[in-house]
Amino acid sequence: MNTTTREGLLAEEKRYLFANIVALRETYPDRFLVIKGSKVHGDFANCDEAVDFGIASFGKGPFLVRSVSEPRGAVLSIPSLMAGIPLTAIE
Repeated sequence: MNTTTREGLLAEEKRYLFANIVALRETYPDRFLVIKGSKVHGDFANCDEAVDFGIASFGKGPFLVRSVSEPRGAVLSIPSLMAGIPLTAIE
């Protein structure tokens, strides 16, 4: 997998999410999930907590933060992380 292209970035995480969306919605209603690889590493009440956990756990990424209550196409995107800029560099 080529993780340097936009299509390849988080491809494994997105496949896992969409393949398991029904079970994830039942298990984690109204929660924000941190997904790395094919595993949920945490669930949180809000996006900020999920992002903070993801950064503490995986550095600047890549990792996926997603609410399973959102429509299928709505995936959280943080452009600075997509470009490889650490959040600590953002004011």
